[in-house]
Amino acid sequence: MSSVLLLLLIMEEERLEKLKRRVLRDHNNPLELPEPVFVAHYRLNKEAFVMVLNTIERYIPPTSISSILKLCAVPRFLAEGSYQRSVGNDMNISLGRSIVSETLTQI
Repeated sequence: MSSVLLLLLIMEEERLEKLKRRVLRDHNNPLELPEPVFVAHYRLNKEAFVMVLNTIERYIPPTSISSILKLCAVPRFLAEGSYQRSVGNDMNISLGRSIVSETLTQI
């Protein structure tokens, strides 16, 4: 009985962590970052980023994750060459590894 209770507690903790990540992600807008920080993270200035976003947005399948966040994940991942060093630690993106992998194939 105690192992079932422990399992339920672990599952609830995981659910709450996912919910917290989703809330953070949904309330973040990387375009609100100061220009120098934005360029350092995403290797594009905001004007160029918006131009690329407007060009490719119609080709990105709609999901609960905004096109802005998906597009932010791509140059961040490509610039660093790994998920852990870049996208996984970027609080402005807050995307899991599987979502980043899926996004890389979409974009």
